[in-house]
Amino acid sequence: MAKRLVLGITGGLGSGKTTVAMILAEKGAVHIDADKIGHELLEKDMEVVREIKEQFGEEVLIAGKIDRGKLAGKVFSDGGNMERLCEITHPRIARAIKEKVNAIDEGVIVVDAPLLIEAGLGAIVDRVILVKASDEIKIARAVGRGMSKEEALRRLALQMPDEEKERSADIIIENSKDMVELRKGVDEIWQRI
Repeated sequence: MAKRLVLGITGGLGSGKTTVAMILAEKGAVHIDADKIGHELLEKDMEVVREIKEQFGEEVLIAGKIDRGKLAGKVFSDGGNMERLCEITHPRIARAIKEKVNAIDEGVIVVDAPLLIEAGLGAIVDRVILVKASDEIKIARAVGRGMSKEEALRRLALQMPDEEKERSADIIIENSKDMVELRKGVDEIWQRI
């Protein structure tokens, strides 16, 4: 019988979870990116576009397509809006991830999902890896990618704190140093698994 291991990687804005997933992919893991699946839904699933338009109004559309920047502005300004968007997208994202995971019989699969725990995806992974960093470092990284400090603070305030995520984590990676230290930590995990 084929052997596979499904790792769920989660962490807040600017924690480095996608970097960890990419390092694992370099080592041979299959990388499934929940954010990418979500972006594809917003671009291609007309039912999702219709539901988002009904929920958030015409102003989140440009030429009939969802403007992710405008949608983010609405969603990250109000926790209730975040919940409504998640109600529309999470079941579809979870279904797509499950299909991708189930199509692979062997090897290491990495599910890179910022809302892994919140979306109930912990049930489809064998181990949950939490990538942590201090809020100051997370904010600095987000600002370094072009986000305003105010926006980064707003987004962090709407996310589940790392302390809560730790309860569901099997492995914790502290990512407050440099890339060399991060790679060393990921190498150690790769050797263990």
